[in-house]
Amino acid sequence: MKPAEHLRMAAVEESHWWYRALRRRVAADLAADGLRDGDSVLDAGCGTGGTWKALARRWPQLDYTGMDPAETALEAARAAGAPRLFRQGLDEVPPVSNVRAILSLDTLYYAADELAALRRLRAALSPGGCLVLNLPAFECARGRHDEAVGVARRYRREQVRALLLDAGFAVERCEYWNTALFPVALAWRVATRSAAGEARSDLAMPPAALNAALASWLSIEGKIGRLAPPPFGLSVYAVARRS
Repeated sequence: MKPAEHLRMAAVEESHWWYRALRRRVAADLAADGLRDGDSVLDAGCGTGGTWKALARRWPQLDYTGMDPAETALEAARAAGAPRLFRQGLDEVPPVSNVRAILSLDTLYYAADELAALRRLRAALSPGGCLVLNLPAFECARGRHDEAVGVARRYRREQVRALLLDAGFAVERCEYWNTALFPVALAWRVATRSAAGEARSDLAMPPAALNAALASWLSIEGKIGRLAPPPFGLSVYAVARRS
């Protein structure tokens, strides 16, 4: 990811509707899995520290470790108060072992060998530990945002499930989300693919009322999706376990 995009992320991620929705989903699944204060969590691709802050509000004594290959991101994460940070990517052995939970939120596509990366993450988990994974979905939704933030691959649900199974995980959930906005995002990205100038991400804060409405809608959509998983979406979200 370009350094400028890390700075843009750090500026908006605590309030932006997409980040709020994703982190609410992650925290809910970790809580349902029984995560408690003092448990160890590895954030494999911690970015600028927004996930750390979201988790620390709920589990202030969490044993948190973050890793990211970008020094710009780590500087922002340090400023956010993240306690233990390592500069490394998913192509390296994780800096901790026997952890209770691992997060890989929109980072797996940076790995040169995604299956090998998943196997390394599995080895770092304690038996029964869980992996929470989020990835961008559908190559047809590729746009200048992907170019700006370095999205090497987009995925389908079946691909993600197969990767997790091949890496030795037991897959508990694997589903699309952010479904309602898929047609709008698809149209925008197709229309702007050939635009001139430097590529920039879609990380911009909408007006406050729209931002709140989008965050609320994704919360509702998530509850509906548990009952009837949608057939498409802008992201694939999975919860898997080391058996």
